[in-house]
Amino acid sequence: MAARIPEHIIDEINSRVRLVDIVGETVQLKRQGNRYLGLCPFHQEKTPSFTVDPERQLFYCFGCQAGGNLFGYVQKRENVNFVEAVKILAEQAGIPLPDQRGHVDEGRLHKRQQLFDLIEAAKDFFSYQLKNHPQGKYARQYLIKRQLAEDTIASFAVGYAPAGWRNLSEHLIKAGYSPDLIVEAGLAVKSQDSEDIFDVFRERIILPILDQRKRTIGFGGRLLYDGQPKYLNSPQTILFDKSKTFYGLDKLNRYQQLPYIIIFEGYFDLISAWQGGIHNGLASLGTALSFDQSRMLKRFTDRVVLCYDADQAGERATQRSMQLLRQVGLKVDIAMMPPGQDPDDFIRNHGGQAFLEQVIEPALPMYGYFMHVLQKKHNLQSIEGKSAFVREYATLLAESDSPVEIDGYVRELAGLLDITENAIYREIQKEQRVYRRQVQKKEGTSAPIDEIKGSNIDYTAEGLNKAQEIVIYLALHDTSYGSKLTDDLKFEHFDHRYQVLLEKLWPFWQGNQSIQMDKISNLFDHAELSLLAEIILKNEDSIGDPDKALYDCIEHLKVNNYKNELKKLVSLFEQVNEQGDLNAATDVLKQIQELQRKLGRQR
Repeated sequence: MAARIPEHIIDEINSRVRLVDIVGETVQLKRQGNRYLGLCPFHQEKTPSFTVDPERQLFYCFGCQAGGNLFGYVQKRENVNFVEAVKILAEQAGIPLPDQRGHVDEGRLHKRQQLFDLIEAAKDFFSYQLKNHPQGKYARQYLIKRQLAEDTIASFAVGYAPAGWRNLSEHLIKAGYSPDLIVEAGLAVKSQDSEDIFDVFRERIILPILDQRKRTIGFGGRLLYDGQPKYLNSPQTILFDKSKTFYGLDKLNRYQQLPYIIIFEGYFDLISAWQGGIHNGLASLGTALSFDQSRMLKRFTDRVVLCYDADQAGERATQRSMQLLRQVGLKVDIAMMPPGQDPDDFIRNHGGQAFLEQVIEPALPMYGYFMHVLQKKHNLQSIEGKSAFVREYATLLAESDSPVEIDGYVRELAGLLDITENAIYREIQKEQRVYRRQVQKKEGTSAPIDEIKGSNIDYTAEGLNKAQEIVIYLALHDTSYGSKLTDDLKFEHFDHRYQVLLEKLWPFWQGNQSIQMDKISNLFDHAELSLLAEIILKNEDSIGDPDKALYDCIEHLKVNNYKNELKKLVSLFEQVNEQGDLNAATDVLKQIQELQRKLGRQR
């Protein structure tokens, strides 16, 4: 396929795919006027500064300054180039793409689709081996021992990878897939000594991992016998990144808001819960959550219940995960498993309803959990132990923005330690000052969106960048403003970063043509689109009288240009004067005086 995407393809994708839906796959958006707001998917923040304009198909973050259109968003989220972003969106919209000769070849699959097909073929292979391979009976016995019903096994497409180095690879090669593609899919590795490839998954129960659109993207494998590693995930590929997905994601309704989601540690914890009637769980594919996973959860819920194993590794994972979840604005509770049991054990022994009643419903809020952990850590019979407990707990509680929450835990802690509430409050207030300084330092560059929107700008006193942006913004929205811009200003009135935009916009304004962003987006590269999105979304609600704004900003740019020219002429005058060139000095002096008169008129 040619690198140049036909304009009609871009237009068709823009008409069929809504940016707000693509963003909404991983970001919880809330409507505010004619825009949607949410937490930025590209940097960590607590206050929403990410905005989506559904009409123009543009996004912009006031915190990290990421911005662009539908294609730019997919480029940044998936870390792909423009052509790959078009392929992803075209596939989602069901739009066939042309080949290098410009012909549409619906049978010609691009790499991404080939990988999806290959991994689906591997899933079918593993499923067949579980049912039909001689070794499959041992895998079936293992699943029966774990009390998994046939319909559960089928629902999760559980399979088996037999012992042997090339069972899957040979099957896929016979099916027409190349060894390189099998390796790229994360299903095989190349030999260091030859061109041979060897299967990644061998003698393991296979658990397919599906994305939100129910496409298989990778696998988890559990050893059937003793050995290490007990669990093995697919390596990272262009389809699979374990830090950006969950096991069981395909079971959730992508458009449904849930009261809460339970996060499990293991595959079989999730499967047992699902079999027990608990259909609001996910497994994290790792010991602790990642930031991307935490952010993804905001799409489905406002509350998460962490349910990890009751061992040291589970406790560490709980503490790391809860901090990330709080950072993205989720309420976090912690389910306390009985010692020596994991969720799978408990559900198999007592059932799903008992699990909900005895483990999930009594889940501790985050600060209640910390109190539980610190009680085990410190000697509460000594003054030193109590003091250390209070200091550590105050550091944690200082992050709460709820006076009611703080008051409740202070009373509980005072009763537990038999000390005064005032002593605890003093420690908390000290830690709150430290915490606020840290937050201000960390978020100091992020401008609150309401502050930007509500500002009443004095255009003549604004910086040069602001004046340039407002002129371009107004010209984009009104052809008469575009004509005035081209009549009154020249390229040299603008900085280089804006000139690259103007080179492509100028002909529209000179021809008195209206500009539709979704129709001209293919004229710009990703960086240019990001700048355009910034100009449009940052200035939309901050301009009062547009006529006055345009006049003031044009005058501002003219004055700035005159001042720059004046500096150059003064420098030139000094140079020719030193050289004794009287005629040249006189000519330059006349130009200086003319510029000074112009400056006087502008002011």
